Amino acid sequence: VIVHSGLKLARIPQGRLPFLAATLILLTALSVRSVWRNADWRTAVGFYEKLLPTASTSYRVLNNLGMEYSKKGAFDNAEATYKKAVALDPTNAVAWHNLGDLCLNTGRHDEAVPYFEKAVSLQKDFVFSYPSLAKLYFERGEYARCRHALEALFSLTDDKYRTLQDLVRVALRERNYPAARKYLLVLLKIKPDDLAAIETLAAIERLIRR
Repeated sequence: VIVHSGLKLARIPQGRLPFLAATLILLTALSVRSVWRNADWRTAVGFYEKLLPTASTSYRVLNNLGMEYSKKGAFDNAEATYKKAVALDPTNAVAWHNLGDLCLNTGRHDEAVPYFEKAVSLQKDFVFSYPSLAKLYFERGEYARCRHALEALFSLTDDKYRTLQDLVRVALRERNYPAARKYLLVLLKIKPDDLAAIETLAAIERLIRR
């Protein structure tokens, strides 16, 4: 109706100037709104912050916003946002893992452990948390827990060779030579020409025979 009325106005000589002025005002308003909206959406943080007032109960929006804050180095904002996400859905492993990752990346290693543990307790096949858990357990000298995390990872990951290398390293640190031997035998099935593994296995065999 508005367009039809405008076109009728434009056909009248004395109506052309008002029609052009109205068209110019409308285009200017639309351009300003477009620039304003693009400014909001120019960054992922801005996009999710704009969504938040209408999606404050969306776990996904909160978790994604936390991830974007973390990428930008706004760690306090990221942590607060992840905690809102886990409060909203405490059964979802992702934000628990992200909290652990945030603590790990900011040097708070002891704080990271329970978050990663929570993630894998909620989702046993949540592969992303196991490498970090194994690393933290190893740092703390909790070798049995480290091996348990790596064995869980071994059943989930495609990179079984590297996981076996880590398992051998942990078993040797424990001086658990039968376990190290077991891991090496599996490793050599994957890569039979691994000279370092062959030499390590021979040394372990000598230790076990003593």
